[in-house]
Amino acid sequence: MDLAKKMIKSASNSGADYCKFQTWSVKNLTSGPWDDDGRREIYEKAELSKDQHILLRNFCLENNTKFMTSVFNIEDIKFLKELDNSIIKIPSHEVYNLELIDQACQNFDQVLISTGASKWEEIKKINNQFHKYKPLL
Repeated sequence: MDLAKKMIKSASNSGADYCKFQTWSVKNLTSGPWDDDGRREIYEKAELSKDQHILLRNFCLENNTKFMTSVFNIEDIKFLKELDNSIIKIPSHEVYNLELIDQACQNFDQVLISTGASKWEEIKKINNQFHKYKPLL
C-alpha cells in the first residue's frame, strides 16, 4: 500500500488524470503453471482487498487523480459500482467475456476495453453487440 500511495502521488505530480489498478481475486484463478512457478504467491501479495480499494480510491481523490481499475469478473463489478466510479476497464484477456462487458456497460458510464491481439473484425463484432449502450469505438 505504501508503494501504491507513492505511485499515486508521483502520477498526480506528473499530471496524470487516472491511476489504474486491477480488481481480481486469487480464489478465482484456475489451475495452471502459476501454481508451480511462484506466480501464485506473487498474485496473493498483489491482490487488493475491498478495504484497500476504498483506501486507494480515496487517496487518488485526495491527490487530484481519479481511480480506475480493470475488472475480471461480474461479482467485482457490483462492488466497484458501489465505489461510485463512472469508468471501468476490461483487460485484453477478458475481451471475449461478453457477459462481463455487458454488465460493465450496464453499470458504468465509460467502459474501456483492451483489445490486445484481437483482430479488427472481432473488435467490430464486440462494438456491434454493445452499441445499444454506447459506442465502444
